[in-house]
Amino acid sequence: MRDWTAASGLAIDLCGATNQSKVTVEIIEALERHTASFTVPPGGKGEIRLPWAMWARRDKQDSDWKASKAQAPDDGLQLTEMTYIALWPDEGAPLGLSVGAIRLYR
Repeated sequence: MRDWTAASGLAIDLCGATNQSKVTVEIIEALERHTASFTVPPGGKGEIRLPWAMWARRDKQDSDWKASKAQAPDDGLQLTEMTYIALWPDEGAPLGLSVGAIRLYR
């Protein structure tokens, strides 16, 4: 688990993409899922910054579809127990995406 409280947000360095799709980024903190979205810039390259204020609690949590999971807290993004990051394209939009780095920024 990681503590991200000193950061202002998450930065993603894109190295290339096949189109300008919308991408959703998900992070998990202590079982609670949060998401933010961005649109791939023209040319598919550049730095994407997702400040913490852009993130929202995902409607569907693990406990909604996995009976064996503990109930996800609903306490907002605390940034103290980060365990997971995932990216996926908008539904129905195939996307090839090359990511150089995912990092925190201040």
